[in-house]
Amino acid sequence: MSFTYSTYLQLEKLLSLQTGSQETINNDELLFVTIHQVAELWFKLFINTLKTVRDYLYENKLSHATSALKRCRMIVKTLVTQMDVISTLSPMAFNEYRNLLGGSSGLQSFQFREIEFVLGYKREELLNIYEKPSWEHERLALALKDNTVNDALKTFLTTQVTSLYADTLDYQTNLIQIYKHEPDIAILLDLLLDVDEGLQEWRYRHVKLVERIIGTKQGTGGTKGLEFLKATLFKPFFPDLWEIRGSL
Repeated sequence: MSFTYSTYLQLEKLLSLQTGSQETINNDELLFVTIHQVAELWFKLFINTLKTVRDYLYENKLSHATSALKRCRMIVKTLVTQMDVISTLSPMAFNEYRNLLGGSSGLQSFQFREIEFVLGYKREELLNIYEKPSWEHERLALALKDNTVNDALKTFLTTQVTSLYADTLDYQTNLIQIYKHEPDIAILLDLLLDVDEGLQEWRYRHVKLVERIIGTKQGTGGTKGLEFLKATLFKPFFPDLWEIRGSL
């Protein structure tokens, strides 16, 4: 089969998906739908790349894992920057179609939950958000059982830094020694910190966006809205990497 630009990217199908809640979508709702669909595409790539990082760590391929993490960092930066576009949506414009969203809510983004699971922040109760059986529930149930980037990191450090990583020392003490004596691995750790920081920044921007557009109103889909989102702020995926900063 000979591809054209349009057929290879399936543009006819892709550009027909921004339908929204009404027969004719206006520009404001088109913005809302497009931003969220694009975010889900970035989430897909992010998940795939995080799993690649995890696999490289299990295979003791430091340079490959480092390179993949650089891509992860840029994906998160792109997601944060994307917030600048949707912040142009006014409360009045959003309210014109908000009631048509029904029970849908960003809380239901199973891919963002999968990102959390892949990194190592697993909460089984989140599976209750999705109907059983459903493809979202099935995929998250598999992610809940799967190894994480955090698991792979600890295995990698145990096998690769045997001269510094000793059972007699606690995990944070070993991390400090790695920062002081293993510069190549320290770069990897800092990239994990960059990704962690970027995701916290994305959460913060999301909270401020919601506050800017709906204030303290109940969130879509019956969620607690701003109250729920604020409770998720500043919860790191790699707490040990943050806690040792004062000892470096």
